Amino acid sequence: LSELESTLSKPYFTARIRAEDATRYVELLTTIAQITPLTRQVSAVATHPEDDLIISTALSGGARYLVTGDQHLQSVQSSGISIVSPSEFLILLADD
Repeated sequence: LSELESTLSKPYFTARIRAEDATRYVELLTTIAQITPLTRQVSAVATHPEDDLIISTALSGGARYLVTGDQHLQSVQSSGISIVSPSEFLILLADD
């Protein structure tokens, strides 16, 4: 959640999302999010080491999909999880 707050305070997002909306979004997630301990660790899977933590988190939480606009992360082949772009995920949702 602190990573999300930090990300939403970056210029890219502050130009697109009002500060009060970002704050309400983080508060909503704080209320409904289920914190899951890391039970699965991956190392040297992603091209950026910090992305291994994202993959570990998704696997630990039992996610079927990791939705990201990060093209480096989209190119990672990870067993047990599909890493897709937001547009690909919308297509998958529509097909379900």
